[in-house]
Amino acid sequence: MVSLVQTVPDNGLSIGPLKIRNRHEYEVLQRLRQEGFTPWSDSHPPRFVYNLAAHVFQGFLLEARSADGEIVGFLFSTPGFWSGDPNELQTYDYYMKSLNRRPLLKAATVLSTGPLRAFEPQVRRAHLQGSNCIVLLAMLVDPACRGRRIPARFIEHLKSVASTMGYGFILGPFRPSGYGKYKEQTRKPHSPDLFRDYCYATDTDGLPVDPWLRAVVQNGMKMLRPEPRSMQVTRGLQAFETFRKTFRPERWYQTSEHTWECGQAPTWYTDPFNETATSVEPNFWGMIPV
Repeated sequence: MVSLVQTVPDNGLSIGPLKIRNRHEYEVLQRLRQEGFTPWSDSHPPRFVYNLAAHVFQGFLLEARSADGEIVGFLFSTPGFWSGDPNELQTYDYYMKSLNRRPLLKAATVLSTGPLRAFEPQVRRAHLQGSNCIVLLAMLVDPACRGRRIPARFIEHLKSVASTMGYGFILGPFRPSGYGKYKEQTRKPHSPDLFRDYCYATDTDGLPVDPWLRAVVQNGMKMLRPEPRSMQVTRGLQAFETFRKTFRPERWYQTSEHTWECGQAPTWYTDPFNETATSVEPNFWGMIPV
């Protein structure tokens, strides 16, 4: 069994199973998720649910801590299946819903106390049945800790977990971190073609111009294909009006009457008939061999 705690001697970081110890650490997770996904898509289960899921399904929910014990990063992943055909890959939402359809959180709660803990191995095996890879769903790192190679350390650890489980690769619907800024600077409306061209654009070294895609390529990621509608979140129009007033209010602009941008990866579309607004975020599928 792979060691679930690794100490990184060159920068004092430790990578191991997620365990949110107190309210402060839970608030750090909330802040990093809002910064990574925007508050529009913010949604958190209670702290104990994170901890129970990480305990029962070891290896898929990870944390990074500095030498002084401060939590500085989180990684969330799930077992999945991939045939090897890039066109068979689904969306971020698909794998999140697939995870939720399994009895993950319910089982974790039931197994948290008493003699039922003896059934943890059976539940873990049932959860992994039919899987052949790990799907990376989110990696959240404190911006103050950039430059400490935390993403690389997370990937290194996740590869060890995947190898121990007999998996050959890690998949990820990666969010190009500079796409929102690119749209904002060029004032070009989002489209599948624009997103594809941005993701495949390279610098003089042949690496992606996008900072996050470049980082994961340097960590062994093989680019597979863009997914133009990977993550979608729909809320009411009134919620959207409030959101525009409270989140980057000076950055919002329209590329058409019902299409909104604010320098982020998603694009927001309003629907007056249904009185809703939907954010649509594109991702880029990549594969990291183990």
